[in-house]
Amino acid sequence: MQKSLLLLIFTLFFISSCCKESHESARYMLTDEEKDFIPYEQGDSVKFIHSGGNEFGFEVVNEYTYLDRTYAEHCGENYVAYEYKIAELFSVAPYLNLIFKVTPVQFHPFLEIQLNNYYFHIDISKTPQMDSVKLGENIFYDVYKVESNMYDNPEIQPNRVLYNKQFGVLQINFTNNDSITLKK
Repeated sequence: MQKSLLLLIFTLFFISSCCKESHESARYMLTDEEKDFIPYEQGDSVKFIHSGGNEFGFEVVNEYTYLDRTYAEHCGENYVAYEYKIAELFSVAPYLNLIFKVTPVQFHPFLEIQLNNYYFHIDISKTPQMDSVKLGENIFYDVYKVESNMYDNPEIQPNRVLYNKQFGVLQINFTNNDSITLKK
């Protein structure tokens, strides 16, 4: 009898401590307008010119949307599903890798731009900071400007990105006063 009681208590304890199933508590999908914040399509070639005069191109090597979910830290914890869009551009000379990621504004209102290992975030829920900017002979409208606050590093790194929805990256400035600018 005592063994049966212990077995029953152990069984009840085991059942009550089992992991409960996680459930999706919300789902955020990209709108067409949010997807359009990344204007690059797989197979595109985008030309840039370095401030020293050299021209080079990026190839769009990946472009896709994906449904992901937040990480649940505890057993049975609910999660949020969200869609994101990625575009990856690659340049051989100079070796540069640009990755763009946008998520729904309701979930996380940022367009993330990664240049090699440096990150910039543009709040796409806000209006662009600049009505227009002239780069070379071209005028671009509705321009987002995002700057890095990492100035004490002796390594040359990107410190400012100009971006607009129609053309994508317009210009990237570096800490050594070099820049690369979209060649339109």
